[in-house]
Amino acid sequence: MKVNKGKGIPQGGVISPLLANIFLHIVFDKWMEKHYPETEFERYADDIIVHCKNIKAALRMLEAIKKRFSSCKLALNQKKSKIVYCRRNQKRQPPFKPRYQKFDFWGFTFKPRIEKKEGRFRLTWKPTS
Repeated sequence: MKVNKGKGIPQGGVISPLLANIFLHIVFDKWMEKHYPETEFERYADDIIVHCKNIKAALRMLEAIKKRFSSCKLALNQKKSKIVYCRRNQKRQPPFKPRYQKFDFWGFTFKPRIEKKEGRFRLTWKPTS
């Protein structure tokens, strides 16, 4: 058994999700409400999705979140933290080929899909399990 030397909460511990929710409610949720009230996000325990309008806004938001977490003695998981291009029915595409165009969140894969609604086809984001 590995002893945790005073840093963090043991992974998989019974109390881990509860403590993560309490801590991140203050560190992230309240901070977002105060500093970025117009920005939508979802958070479940320590998994977070933040919606941004464009790549510049996404890069600024990622940097701001890194600074906020660092000031609270937290670090983002670099392998899991990424910007996903969620294309829509838009004419302007980014000036580069997006690296990620789908993502997984709590057992669901989100990616663009064609949907027929009211006789018209449109591009939407739908999850699959």
